[in-house]
Formats: sequence, structure tokens, C-alpha cells
Amino acid sequence: MQDVAVGGPRGVDLDDPGRLLAARRLEPAPVGNPVLDRLCALAARLLSAGSAQVSLLTDVQVVVGGVGLGALSVQEGATAREDSLCTVTVAGGRPLVVPDARDDRRVLTLPPVRTGAVGSYLGVPLTDGDG
Repeated sequence: MQDVAVGGPRGVDLDDPGRLLAARRLEPAPVGNPVLDRLCALAARLLSAGSAQVSLLTDVQVVVGGVGLGALSVQEGATAREDSLCTVTVAGGRPLVVPDARDDRRVLTLPPVRTGAVGSYLGVPLTDGDG
């Protein structure tokens, strides 16, 4: 297993062929990943959040682990990458903190914010040893 680091280079190219290949290699079996589910549960508990998820971004977003609404997202399957707050995080190449999503120009037009599914958000890009 490759080392995984938090953060990464700023200005990440979401369509970089190497990044897409690395993400596709990590795509899970249809049943999800119990280790990632436990990690999400721990993160949600530590942050007093109702939901947490780990997503892979290729040409779509695939939620590979989750708790709360994140767990429901695992079952939903792939969603449009451009509709994802995770895309904003990864494109920025650094953690994204959004205390009030309805007031943040970076995310306020995204469907999860418009529908009220996301009120606040903390996203951290994860990278492997190759970036």
C-alpha cells in the first residue's frame, strides 16, 4: 500500500492522467470499505459532525466510505464530479473550511448546498506518495 499524505500541491489538475489512474486503482468493491467507514465515524465523532465521507474523484465522484449522510452516499454510487464540494477541495490542493456553505461563494451554487444537505464543510485532500 502506498503512503497517503494529507494536503498536496496547490492548484491540482483534476484531469491529470496520473491522478485519475491512481484514483481508479483505489475504487472499491460495490459493498464499500468497513475500514473507511470506521475512519469516517471517528472523524465525525471527533468533530461533532453528523456526517463524514471519503471520496475518490475520477471523472465522477465515488464515495468509498462514510457515516451519516456519507454512508447513504456510498450506496448512491457515482455522482457528477462538478457537483461535489470534494472537487473544490481537491482543485485547491489544501484543506477547505466552510463554516456556512450558503454564504461561501466557492460552494453556494453546488447541489448539496442548494438542497440543504450540506450546511458546513471541512474537506482535506488526500494524496499518495506520488502526489
